[in-house]
Amino acid sequence: MQTILSKCASVLTLSIAYAVVSGFSVAPDNTSTTAGNKNQIPTIVANHLDPTVAATATGQFAGHLLEHSDFSDKDLRGENFSYGHLVSVDFSGAILTGADFSESAMDAVDFSGADLEHANFTGTFLKNVNFSNAMLHQACLVNVDLKGVDFSNADLSGAIAMKSAEKTLEASGANLANVVWTRKPSCLKRQADAGAGSLH
Repeated sequence: MQTILSKCASVLTLSIAYAVVSGFSVAPDNTSTTAGNKNQIPTIVANHLDPTVAATATGQFAGHLLEHSDFSDKDLRGENFSYGHLVSVDFSGAILTGADFSESAMDAVDFSGADLEHANFTGTFLKNVNFSNAMLHQACLVNVDLKGVDFSNADLSGAIAMKSAEKTLEASGANLANVVWTRKPSCLKRQADAGAGSLH
C-alpha cells in the first residue's frame, strides 16, 4: 500500500512540476515552451489519463493527454506515448523510430513525413490521422481500424498489419512491399516474420 501511494505521489508531482528528460523540457501548464529551441518539447496540458499506467510505464508522455502540441521535426526515437490521448498534435517530419503509441487514442494527428520505423500502434484508435509520406517500415499496425486514415505515399514495407485491413491499405497508394498480413492482434513475432508476407 505504501509503495502504491508513493508511486501516485510521484505521478502527481511530475504532472505539476518542471522536468528535464533526455534533454527536453516539459512545462506543467499551458505556457509555450517553444522559445526557439528546436528540441524543446510541447506543453503537457492535462494530468495522466491512468495514473496506474503512468506510474509503471517508462517515458514522460505515457498516459498523458497531449493537445494542440507541436512535435514537428523533433527527435523522439523510442519515446513512449502508450495509453495517451493525442488531439491536434503535429509530428510531421519527426524521428519516431521505435516509438510506442499502443492503446492510445488519436484525433487530428499529423505524422506526414515522419520516420516511424518499428513504431508500435497496437490497439490504437485513429481518427483523422495523416501518415502521408511517412516511413512505417516494420511498424506494428495490428488491432487497429485503418479506414479513413491517410497513407498516401507512405512506406509500409515490412510492416505488420491485420489481414482485414489489406484492401483499405491497397487502395491508399502506400508502398506495401513485404507487408506481413496477420489475423492475430499482436506483433510479438514481428522480428521473425517481417518480410515473410504470410499469415501467422
